[in-house]
Amino acid sequence: MINSLSAAIFYAPDGYETGGKRLLGRQAAGEGFLKAVLRHSRCDRLYCYAYDRAAFQDFQQRVTGWGLDPAGIDWLAAGDPRSANQADVLYHPSPGLGDLAWRRRTSDQRGYGLCGVTHTTASRAVMQSIGDLAIAPVQPWDALICTSQAVRCGVEKVIDHWSEYLAQQFGRRPQIALDLPVIPLGVDCDRFVTGQPETDRDQRQRWRQQLEIAEEDIVILFVGRLIAYAKAHPIPMYDAIERATQRMRGGTGRRIHLIQAGWFENERDEAMFKDTMPTLCPSVNGIFLDGRDRHVRDSIWSAADIFISLADNIQETFGLTPIEAMAAGLPVVVSDWNGYKESVRHGVDGFRVPTVTPPPGSGVGLAQDYYEDRINYSTYVGESANAVAIDIDSCAASLVELIDNPDLRRQLGANGQQRARSVYDWRQVIASYDDLWEQMRDRRSTEIERVPRQPNHPAIPTIEDPFSAFAHYPSQTLRDHDTIALGVNSAPDRFHTLRNIWPNRIGDRHRLAEADLEALFDQLKTRDQRVSELIAAIAQRHALTEASSDPSDPADSTKSADHSLGEIVDSPDHLRHRVYLTLTYLLKFDIVQLRPDPLS
Repeated sequence: MINSLSAAIFYAPDGYETGGKRLLGRQAAGEGFLKAVLRHSRCDRLYCYAYDRAAFQDFQQRVTGWGLDPAGIDWLAAGDPRSANQADVLYHPSPGLGDLAWRRRTSDQRGYGLCGVTHTTASRAVMQSIGDLAIAPVQPWDALICTSQAVRCGVEKVIDHWSEYLAQQFGRRPQIALDLPVIPLGVDCDRFVTGQPETDRDQRQRWRQQLEIAEEDIVILFVGRLIAYAKAHPIPMYDAIERATQRMRGGTGRRIHLIQAGWFENERDEAMFKDTMPTLCPSVNGIFLDGRDRHVRDSIWSAADIFISLADNIQETFGLTPIEAMAAGLPVVVSDWNGYKESVRHGVDGFRVPTVTPPPGSGVGLAQDYYEDRINYSTYVGESANAVAIDIDSCAASLVELIDNPDLRRQLGANGQQRARSVYDWRQVIASYDDLWEQMRDRRSTEIERVPRQPNHPAIPTIEDPFSAFAHYPSQTLRDHDTIALGVNSAPDRFHTLRNIWPNRIGDRHRLAEADLEALFDQLKTRDQRVSELIAAIAQRHALTEASSDPSDPADSTKSADHSLGEIVDSPDHLRHRVYLTLTYLLKFDIVQLRPDPLS
């Protein structure tokens, strides 16, 4: 069995950027994943799979900024599906594997495995991309990672609906080869606890002094985007905290503070949060911090006693912030919703608050409005969220229990911290990725290939070679046995005049390069040649050029390095196609001529 393992990581700067004005969960997860895979993966070789050198350079700078060395990571050009053949697995941080599977089919379906991951699955585009997997040429060595059982259930439901439709339409239910393993998102647990009690206490004290919070006071913390219709509506949280404040035991003088560390989409959202809190939560001191600030994101946990997140949104699939809170040793109070149902053990790491939604079928009109573009995505998820009820009184009771019982807070916090390290630390998560990628690699050599490509059929049905799709248009097509001769306009000055008329340069990138053109003309100067002879001559020239390249020559070594970084290199088939496209181009302007076949 092969022991080496290599992976190509798709890289686009936006997917890993956490320092911008908008900070989304997929970006925080992307940054954490990339750091972790570079630090902890067992892969012998990693590649950066990006569309251009600018993105690769951005990758190098980003990795260097994290204190990691990108020197051993080469670029694979995403514009060439063949480039990923150098890796065992191509990882793409989205569920949209269908397009990648079709593109892979243009080269070698056994060349590499595809690995995607779910984040938000509620949008129409993502739902469509998941449904497309029912007809895409995914293979048994491909996988779509679901970050929770909750999201896996949703993905299976979409694929099942599509499969059932196809069964009704064509009389047979498709068998989807794709693996759907459940691997959670991860956190760097070391980032939340220094390991030195004095340092942790000092950090807690500094935050509390800065925010004017007494040591005996209770701080409840929310971290995340501050938006009512796309994350978590704040009113149930405000109401529950106010009720808990009225019910708590203890001496006078102890205050409750609610820190909301996040960011607002716009001024209207900000006004709603800041105006609503003192109205519904008058007994609590409200503090808003900018969660886009890395210092805030990394250290505000130390100021808190309890973490709260009452997510009520269908676009939530996992929920990273409760895991971060657990890693920081905080007991958590969360809604019994999406991935929270799996990550937070009720009564062990914290408490899950019951939720209620309408029965299935109640939202058909809402879904139709979204499909017909009568409402946008934000309205769709916002209207859905307003039909998700949080048990406010149950939440208040859980908060009271934690507020009044410091020993319980410590115990649940310690439980959660141990769980975060054993299950959700990136070291554990990346080990699961490596295990999966090894299984995918091994399956490539043992599993039967699904929908193998058929000769003379397009790899992608919707993208057919125009000279195949419209082969019935011309009088004839050029063949290997056809004879080519120099034409009337083959004189160098005439050729260059024609070549430099701008429409005549259209398509140059698909034809032979200048040196190959000169070699082709030299061949034709000796005698008329069959197309097959010209193809052989150009192929031989390429072979001799490759064999004579000198690694010690700076020009040759630079070329070699470029190729290793994913530049497109002609295969025999591609070279053959270039010769044909070049010859018909030259025929068009009578630079060469087609001689009649004497045997015809």
